[in-house]
Amino acid sequence: MRRCLAGYAGRLAGSGIPLFGAAVAAFALVAVVGGERRLAADVDPGTDPDGDFLSNVQEQILGTSANQADTDHDGFSDLEELARGTSPLSANQIPTSPSPVHVGMTAHAGANGKVHVLVAVHSTLANPGDIQLGFGVQMQRRLITLSNTWVASNSTSQVTTGAGGQSLLHLIDIEVDAAPILAAGQLTFYATAGVAGAGTVLSADTVRFLNVGGVLVLVMAPPRPSNGQQTGVGSLQPGSIYVPLPTDGSGGIPATWSSGEVCFQRSSPVAINGPIVTQEVVSASCVEGWDGYCPPTCTASVGSTYSTIDPIGLIGG
Repeated sequence: MRRCLAGYAGRLAGSGIPLFGAAVAAFALVAVVGGERRLAADVDPGTDPDGDFLSNVQEQILGTSANQADTDHDGFSDLEELARGTSPLSANQIPTSPSPVHVGMTAHAGANGKVHVLVAVHSTLANPGDIQLGFGVQMQRRLITLSNTWVASNSTSQVTTGAGGQSLLHLIDIEVDAAPILAAGQLTFYATAGVAGAGTVLSADTVRFLNVGGVLVLVMAPPRPSNGQQTGVGSLQPGSIYVPLPTDGSGGIPATWSSGEVCFQRSSPVAINGPIVTQEVVSASCVEGWDGYCPPTCTASVGSTYSTIDPIGLIGG
């Protein structure tokens, strides 16, 4: 089934039709978790009391404060640190790269089967029109470019200034259907940024999603504890955790998932083809002490392989 979906998506991309705009019928298989008792989970985007453009539910996923725009008090907002690739939870990490444009990504669940893919852009260019952005998805071992026209028609954007008022921050909120991601089994979105006319990518980032037992999961690095604050048990770096993003409107997670734990996974590369890297899962276990959930299939992923994008492989092209 996944091979069929990938082939159909490739034909759509080849014909110039935006992937998610025209392929809904092809991805009409919706994974349903039915008849199970469910645990409550906050999926309501809610409000943004600290005014950093990151909704409460997004702040919860990132581990940042919903009431302080600069969680680690280092002079850079959480949004700017997301865009520039430093931790908003550690004052020891501050943005220093002189590149004129940076891009960072994250995501959260919405309502009615929607997912919000967030693209944060930081720029010191005098003319915002000189920012060159690119968007796409990786399905299995293929990269498929998303039409900028489709992205513009399915997103909202906000603009503010960066630290010191000498730079601009853009947050692009792309709303997509969860059904194609669930049907594909796994999907990685990517964004690239450069200077218009230069023909070179200066910055890139990705967000990776999985279908785990019918629940949409965001795969991300564990949040880093801020100074004087302990998040979870021990240091999980490097590795990744599963963050469930239920989008069925119930706000629930199957009761078979254990509460107060996260699925922590480590992988090792086994093959590289340009920016696409095939990884083998070498360890996976439920780790206690985290505000999250762990699926019963967590440890079963050991030995499996998957393909994803290394953002560094997109830079320079």
